[in-house]
Amino acid sequence: MNLDEKVRHAEKVAHDLAHTATAAETQARERAKDVPSVAEAEEALAAAQSESERVVRLGRTLALALDFLRRAEERVHRDIAPVLAAGLRQWLANVTLGRYTDARVDPSDLSIQVLGPDHQWRDAHRLSHGTAEQIYLLLRIVLAERLVRAGETCPLLLDDVLVQCDRIRKRSLLNVISAVSRARQLILLTQEEEVLQWAQQHVVEPDRLVLLPGTDPHPLG
Repeated sequence: MNLDEKVRHAEKVAHDLAHTATAAETQARERAKDVPSVAEAEEALAAAQSESERVVRLGRTLALALDFLRRAEERVHRDIAPVLAAGLRQWLANVTLGRYTDARVDPSDLSIQVLGPDHQWRDAHRLSHGTAEQIYLLLRIVLAERLVRAGETCPLLLDDVLVQCDRIRKRSLLNVISAVSRARQLILLTQEEEVLQWAQQHVVEPDRLVLLPGTDPHPLG
């Protein structure tokens, strides 16, 4: 390569390097626009550290609150479980026609067991659908009686709660519902003709039978 060629080559290399430098300088300027100043970065870091500390404190507070609520729930369950069991015993034999005569409530989760004719304890949710429904109806009634302030009563609204009962148990439950209504306001909604027949025969003052529009006042039976 002669001297002229070397000069031209050197000029091209210099030109390319200058172009590359210009492009790099432009790119650096563009990126510098997005880079905060040292002061801004320090402020952002301080804010992030403060938020992190706040989240850690909140996590500790929530953990303490959850622990407190769990212990409070355990205390409530321990206190209410024997009360619920006693309330269930009051009506259990009536609604199950003597088949189940005793009940107990697990304080850990308020699950119910009943004592069967073979003197074995059975989980209420494992019984027939109709029997389980009757027991949990009793539980709702007992809860309405117990979970109120002293001197107060809680009204009950029952909507077609007897559809799973056979005729005999239905009448037993109606007798229980009638007895409960002596101590509190109780509204029983039903579309069953058999329940209407029972009410026409047994509902007396101060209780009242109300027929909604379109109801046949003389059901067959």
